[in-house]
Amino acid sequence: MTGDDRVATLMWNNQEHVEAYCAVPSMGAVLHTLNPRLTPEQLVYIANHADDRVVLVDGTLAPLLEAVLPQAPPTAHGGCDGGRRPRAAAA
Repeated sequence: MTGDDRVATLMWNNQEHVEAYCAVPSMGAVLHTLNPRLTPEQLVYIANHADDRVVLVDGTLAPLLEAVLPQAPPTAHGGCDGGRRPRAAAA
């Protein structure tokens, strides 16, 4: 990761989310949230605008992420599917 890589979180407010808030900037990347209450279209806009490279997702929100994947940035990866697209994985 470089200082300009963006990492999105699609998570509830829980301990794992707090840990991401500490860990991601410590790695030199920029962290931002994807609000699970937004529509898939709004999430796609935000992810594309940010040019996310990684999406950290809570397992309970995997169906919402799956709705976003077809239009997600091509460089994104979450649970990596051997390619460059994020894959919903249990947290």
